[in-house]
Amino acid sequence: MSIKKQDYQHQKTEDILAELEKELNLLPPSLRDWGEDYFRDSRERYISQLSLIKRHYAGGEILEVGAVPCHMTFCLRRKGFPVTSLDLEPDRAAAFIQKHKLPILKCDIERERIPFPDEHFMMILCTEVFEHLRIDPIITLREINRVLHRQGKLIFSTPNLYTLDRMIKYLRGGGMDDPLYEYKKLSKVGHMGHFRIYTTRQIKQFLTYCGFTIQEIQYEMYHKMRKQPRFYFRDVCMRLIPKLRRFQIFIAGKYSA
Repeated sequence: MSIKKQDYQHQKTEDILAELEKELNLLPPSLRDWGEDYFRDSRERYISQLSLIKRHYAGGEILEVGAVPCHMTFCLRRKGFPVTSLDLEPDRAAAFIQKHKLPILKCDIERERIPFPDEHFMMILCTEVFEHLRIDPIITLREINRVLHRQGKLIFSTPNLYTLDRMIKYLRGGGMDDPLYEYKKLSKVGHMGHFRIYTTRQIKQFLTYCGFTIQEIQYEMYHKMRKQPRFYFRDVCMRLIPKLRRFQIFIAGKYSA
């Protein structure tokens, strides 16, 4: 399937998300609460990232790395994008995938070769995945680079280690993340939780080392200003200083000598 930029479906993102919300009960009971919480936490991020994808898309096939709970795959298909997704264990969302005929392939991106030829995709999405990798992220990034077209784009996003909320939590003795909680996701959800959160400088080093040229870096917070006094000052600071925001987004191309 191939579409040109002007051929997008014109269904509004809000309508797509409303449709998606009604389908969340298709996840198995063991994942349903997690899937519903994930949707609520990620709703504004989906809106922002769909807009970002539309802005950078110039035609050709898209690869999404990491699919379950399959919300983004669903939205991209409804928007008319020719997307194929990879997931460690897509059977976790079998009913949802089958009902909506989502093209999701089983692939362990930490251990397996991505099942496509070199330079196959014009855009690759690796959003909120990198922080879950616990074996060798260099191998994963090099595989992503291999299947990205020389004129294609990588949209890469991951939590920001130096977000203001995270630093305040650390100063209060809370640590960066709860490792027990994150490891428990292996049995409860079927994939690792956050194994490590990275700084912008570290992500730049990884991407450059693995053959990417960074074209743009953005920082996002994906929530409206909170009115409670203990949050309001934080949100003002994050509005004024983008590097303190919760998420970091990298737009990258493939390095060519």
